Amino acid sequence: MRQAARSDWCGRSAQDVAAALGVDPAVGLPAAKAAELPAAHGPNPLPEEQ
Repeated sequence: MRQAARSDWCGRSAQDVAAALGVDPAVGLPAAKAAELPAAHGPNPLPEEQ
């Protein structure tokens, strides 16, 4: 999987980002891959609503 510099992502189309990350937006990530990501990159919690 090729990853571009972080500054590149916001200027790219959703289709281009999905292709670069090897993800099909209609299907999403396989469960096994989704389970691996927090271990590799840390949690990604949503802030609690006030």
